[in-house]
Amino acid sequence: MNIQRLYSNMWNDNIQQVPKLRTYITFKSTFNQEQYVKLNLTKVERSHLAQFRCGILPLRIETGRYIGERPEERLCKFCTADVTETENHFLLDCTFYSDIREHVFGELLLTTSFISMDNKEKLIFLIISHTRKLAKYIVQSYTKRRNSVYK
Repeated sequence: MNIQRLYSNMWNDNIQQVPKLRTYITFKSTFNQEQYVKLNLTKVERSHLAQFRCGILPLRIETGRYIGERPEERLCKFCTADVTETENHFLLDCTFYSDIREHVFGELLLTTSFISMDNKEKLIFLIISHTRKLAKYIVQSYTKRRNSVYK
């Protein structure tokens, strides 16, 4: 067995056992370099995108863990949906970011193919096919969030 395959197998076994990587394992299935690292993104875009992908962007699903809240208690404080603030909620559903979502993704959100996808498929599609737009959305939305919290 070669070294690449050995590390690939170890990586695959390890990521399945880390609950925090719930978002990461939805779109990452092979041990290889990601294309987004080769894109010309700003330092802030690259940092926020990496945090989002790894599930460490300070959303309630992550920060609630620090204080021992159960996942179902980590509700979004930016909208009235009364749902856990996950990466999917932040990206696709939270009404607090609707203006940014519509501005950044525009017509893409209205295409029949996008509308017919479930949220997992939408997440994968945006991460893989619209990485620059996704990074822009994350930075703008997280900035709006931060400004709202620290007003």
